Amino acid sequence: MNSGDSQGAISRFQQSLEISTKIGDDKHKSWNIVDMAGIFLSLGDIQKAEEYAYKGLEITDRVGNKVYLAISYTWVGIISTYKGDLEKAVNAHQKTIQILREIHSPWEDMDSWIAWATHRLGWTYLHKGERLKALNQFKEMIELKKTDPFILAVALSGLEEAYQDAEEFHAFCRHLQENPEIGDPLFVQWYLEPSKGISFTRDPVYEDFNSPDWVWHDQFGDCSFKIGSGVEIHAANGRDLWYINLSAPRILRQVSGNFSILTVCIPVYEEKPARGGILLWKDERNFLRLEKGDSGLYDIIFHGYIGDRDVVIGRGRLTSERALLRLEKIGVNVNALCSADGKEWFSVGHVEFPVDDPVEVGLYAIGNINRSVYPGAYPDGTAIRFESFQLLGQ
Repeated sequence: MNSGDSQGAISRFQQSLEISTKIGDDKHKSWNIVDMAGIFLSLGDIQKAEEYAYKGLEITDRVGNKVYLAISYTWVGIISTYKGDLEKAVNAHQKTIQILREIHSPWEDMDSWIAWATHRLGWTYLHKGERLKALNQFKEMIELKKTDPFILAVALSGLEEAYQDAEEFHAFCRHLQENPEIGDPLFVQWYLEPSKGISFTRDPVYEDFNSPDWVWHDQFGDCSFKIGSGVEIHAANGRDLWYINLSAPRILRQVSGNFSILTVCIPVYEEKPARGGILLWKDERNFLRLEKGDSGLYDIIFHGYIGDRDVVIGRGRLTSERALLRLEKIGVNVNALCSADGKEWFSVGHVEFPVDDPVEVGLYAIGNINRSVYPGAYPDGTAIRFESFQLLGQ
């Protein structure tokens, strides 16, 4: 499941469930039921997810498994948001947080568990239109995990969505940045700021994706792309580029030296989230992603892996469905930028990426959907269209 093979995971969990039921092992049976609820939810099968989530509530409460009881309430909260019962969703997420706070485990980072539960509650309040309550949840999320850059980035995305005044949000960020205990040195861009300029000014070369230089990667064979007016990539549910799940569909080519990449990305369908962007790839533990749609429709994030370390470099909110993304590599330095119109550019961060040539560059889509942010079934995953792609050297 963690590698992205959700269908294979269902088969294995069903086998384990049959065995645990047959021998009367309610503890392992409860684990299987709750995990299957999560898998069906990630695949967009709401009916089966709901069935297993409520079975999970009953059996985990009976056997006294607090961790899996909390997870069951999480699934109930997300499903309730999808069904429009936001008050029930709030109650479920509050119950999750309450249970997690009662758990003292030497093996689990409970603050991280509580932070993510708080994030889901914050977005539920946003869907209800209760911005002040949402703000409080996202601020609490930061307090719980001050030094975790990914949790901080996701919390900032929620805060920027909740704040009605951009300058208030910027002032809050500047206040946080005065505290050396918050954040990570590589996380340099907490919100979008005007860029000082573009390094590459030569006429762009438009890429021919029918060229054999381009290679399509689709690990499980359940994604697709088509070339027409640009490139359209469809990602199945669960496809990601994180940890051991590197199954996101992508189209890449080799390049060396200094270069700049520019693409324009837009949603394909209203019923499918658009999540994806530009990928700079060396290997499984050295790659950078400039991405639209990670933690919201207008969210832009620059992150990846450097030297086997999971890093977040920058993020921000670009209030335009049509986003221009630009990645520039000059020596070991990589700059990320975005724009709504191609005239006014904003920085999404900069970082040193010390790898040898050649590298691969191209476009990708993510199918792993945060259904607290995007409250839908989405059984067919995600889709994103790249209207153009320009690659040029200096």
